[in-house]
Amino acid sequence: ATKIADLNSMTFAGHTDWRIPNVAELLTLVKYGTSAPAIEPEFQSGCSPGCTSTTCSCTTNTYYWTSDNAEFAAGYAWVVEFGYGQSTYASKGGNFWLRAVRGG
Repeated sequence: ATKIADLNSMTFAGHTDWRIPNVAELLTLVKYGTSAPAIEPEFQSGCSPGCTSTTCSCTTNTYYWTSDNAEFAAGYAWVVEFGYGQSTYASKGGNFWLRAVRGG
């Protein structure tokens, strides 16, 4: 939540309504039938050494946080992995990536 607050306070990309997506929203970015990363091309563009969040949209082959808690496991939340496009749950103490979204 701190990263989202930072994006909003700096009016990132001209907007102040950034938030963490839920698991269903994040799974809409998965491009099934592909891997490493399993994501639609527009979310994997301009990836070159030295690119920044304002000059490229790169996705790693790892886990990304969602806003959904794993109700059956206290202290856990749902994550989406873009290496193969799968979802699972992980400890909220984990160190994962975040892809912010707007609106909703």
